[in-house]
Amino acid sequence: MPTAPGTAAAAAAEGRSPPQSFSHMGSVCSSRSSAPVEASPTTKMPSLKLVYFDGKGRGEPIRWILAAGGQAFEQEKFGFEEWPAKKPTTPYGSVPLLEVNGKPLCQTLAIARYAGTIGGLVSTDPFKNALGDEAADTMAELCSTFFSTMFEKDAEKKAADEKKLFEETMPKIFGLWESRMSTKFFTDDKPIWQDVFLGHWLSRFAEINPQLIAKYPKLTALKDAVLQIDGVKKYLANPPTYSIPL
Repeated sequence: MPTAPGTAAAAAAEGRSPPQSFSHMGSVCSSRSSAPVEASPTTKMPSLKLVYFDGKGRGEPIRWILAAGGQAFEQEKFGFEEWPAKKPTTPYGSVPLLEVNGKPLCQTLAIARYAGTIGGLVSTDPFKNALGDEAADTMAELCSTFFSTMFEKDAEKKAADEKKLFEETMPKIFGLWESRMSTKFFTDDKPIWQDVFLGHWLSRFAEINPQLIAKYPKLTALKDAVLQIDGVKKYLANPPTYSIPL
């Protein structure tokens, strides 16, 4: 998901330069059931290690999806000062990166989709999966715009960009999603990984701008339902602490 060059958000996503401040962010995108998926005795689950900065950023929705699917995973977390040495060792010079049995898988949504698939958080209906992908892709684009806006250095441009994002762009997209929803989750009464991805970012945005999210009761209900998925609930009951408040 693209980020504006030179921003702290870009650093968090791709490690291009260390940020000066993350204060704008606060503390904040089959079994097809809400219970974690368990492997059968004959299934060998992959060894997973998530490689990302020591912060939430783009890594946190992946952690939620892995948790929702009952997937055990290790983490390799690092600070910005370590990134220049680590960056050349990654295929695209960016993180998050998921090591699957020692092999690298890159790009946020590719990782999220894989994590959801092995966790059983997929629909048997290809069209419902595609609609979920549409929403996840759109949310990822929103997040990139959000990061760029929050870390804009020109005060006048920042104010204009924030106004457009929160008063035009987000309401238009959230209103569309609200009008489409007729089930507990985005496309069904049982969650798929895209619901977890959406629920994570809706939770983050609700912390930053609760009045905006409150205007959409169906999306609010989706967010709350994701928070009640067994694996997510367990993960958030004892969440990891991070040195980077992003």
